[in-house]
Amino acid sequence: MEIIPRKYTFVTVVFDLEYELLALQARSMRLYCPLEMIDSIIVIDNSDRPIEPDKKSRIIAEYGSLAETVTFLTAMDVAQVPEANGWWTQQILKLMAAKTIRSERYIILDAKNHFVFNLKPEFLEAPDGRARIKVEGYRNHPLREDLVGVLSYLGVYSDTYLETFTTTTPPFVMYTNIVRELIQNISESEKSSFESVFIQRRFSEFLLYTGYIIQSGVDLTDIYDFHQVSCPTIWEHAADDEGCIKAIACASRWQAPLFSLHRQAIVKLPRSARNLVAEFWYNRKLFESKESANSFISDFRQHYIRRRLHLLRQL
Repeated sequence: MEIIPRKYTFVTVVFDLEYELLALQARSMRLYCPLEMIDSIIVIDNSDRPIEPDKKSRIIAEYGSLAETVTFLTAMDVAQVPEANGWWTQQILKLMAAKTIRSERYIILDAKNHFVFNLKPEFLEAPDGRARIKVEGYRNHPLREDLVGVLSYLGVYSDTYLETFTTTTPPFVMYTNIVRELIQNISESEKSSFESVFIQRRFSEFLLYTGYIIQSGVDLTDIYDFHQVSCPTIWEHAADDEGCIKAIACASRWQAPLFSLHRQAIVKLPRSARNLVAEFWYNRKLFESKESANSFISDFRQHYIRRRLHLLRQL
């Protein structure tokens, strides 16, 4: 009997500096994400001003046959976020998005994520139906204190969680109802809006979500499988030939569906490394030529630097 793939909602929170990365993500989804696995695609625009209509239309067109599933929302459509750094508000939006989602599960992506191999059901769930995510150690992790703080707040802290806990980087599969319950529980217990409490307590979205499941008395292994294929990311600190070669080799070896290039890494990439990424993108059919892929990187880099300089002058 043929197994019908589960449908997921894909959620990406973006801001204006990342619109071109979002367009690349859209193009990649058109190539590598089967329509039968998509319930909807939600883009939450966390920019200071609304996206220009022509730019929005151009991005939606990149989704191709998936365009009919795409909805753009503003941050205010999703949450009443207090004045805060964009890094904090995007975390809130990733959770508050659950209120607008109809599918049982949703997948959080960042604009830096793009698909380079076919997305298959086994990447997102185990044969028994449990959602799949990754775990990592927190003994020497930059977010160790965030994990300790969240679990202490929830009253479930144990040193054992420093050995293995869920990752803090997308892609991340979430159960929609659990997120809704988390939001309601925090808001009611604190007698304040979830958004305000999140900022005041300086939570971390993925750590809070997993911690809440533990607090609820649910064994994580009952609903999650921890054997998701690792998808490589080129971070700022690895924006060189060696880092690019390693990331591309890992993606190719495991045929990991997603590949990520952080915007600050793009700025730091030397020409030789840019050529490596451009060739990989061309080989994965994201661009018509290596030259056009290289132009994308150069244009993004120049725009990003100009915009950052403009923002610095306004301070």
